[in-house]
Amino acid sequence: MKKKLIALVAAVALVFAFTGCGTGPEKADKEKTATAKTEQAKDKAEAEKAKAEAEKAKAEAEKEKAEAQKAKAEAEKEKAKEKAKAAKDIGTEKATKIALKDAGLKEADVKFTKQSPGEDDGKRIYEIEFTSDGSEYEYNIDAATGKILERDSDNDYDGD
Repeated sequence: MKKKLIALVAAVALVFAFTGCGTGPEKADKEKTATAKTEQAKDKAEAEKAKAEAEKAKAEAEKEKAEAQKAKAEAEKEKAKEKAKAAKDIGTEKATKIALKDAGLKEADVKFTKQSPGEDDGKRIYEIEFTSDGSEYEYNIDAATGKILERDSDNDYDGD
């Protein structure tokens, strides 16, 4: 019986030796399949990551485009405001005529010392200053309406 037991153990050992203790073709196929599945899962994860990054980049590009459009719209709005202001602006010539009429003088009778646009309390104005026969006149006239906002005259003007 001892001989049979030794023969059986030897046979089992030979079987394990030839089959590699369970690392035969079946296990190798399973390992290849598992490796292939792992690589497929990695590839899928990388593809999903790349897709998410592409979507994020697209969203950022769309946000930048929207911001650029908003900035452009604001610039156009500001330009339209400036154009509207310019359209309502009476101009230096008309402001000068308003000041002369208020002073009761003619352009030929005065010497202008200042005729320029300016600003007063955020409002566009024209500053008109002139002298005539020893008197100095100063006017601030609303650039949009032509209304006299300020007037001052000094009869003691000595030309300095």
